[in-house]
Amino acid sequence: MDTAFGALRTTAMIFVVVAISFGVYLHQLARITASTAAVAAATAATRVLDDSDWDCTETHTGWTDAEEAAARAAAARTGARSAATATGYTLSAEPSCTVVATVTVGAAGVRRWLVATAVACRPSRAADLAGWVVAPPC
Repeated sequence: MDTAFGALRTTAMIFVVVAISFGVYLHQLARITASTAAVAAATAATRVLDDSDWDCTETHTGWTDAEEAAARAAAARTGARSAATATGYTLSAEPSCTVVATVTVGAAGVRRWLVATAVACRPSRAADLAGWVVAPPC
């Protein structure tokens, strides 16, 4: 009887360790996906803004096009992954002519509680033209 309980305890511990390891793996996968989606969103927004002679504010006429491009880029980046999906994003402008994209990603399926958020910055050409030497805020 002691052998059976010992085997049961060992098996239970193995299942716990495997479950925790799998959860950590999925969370890291969500973090990586969020990071790549944030970089893609910031890059897409900066490309649109660089083409529209951006004045480094969110009230510029090209800002809505940049937000749409960033949303499409974030969705495309996370849409290719089956383990994580984008659940939200924000785009903001810094006074140093830098675009800041924040993307939140949740693990797909029943693991919705595994959420990761990443921030990416991308200076625009306007920052180079204005002579800014300040590093991006993130």
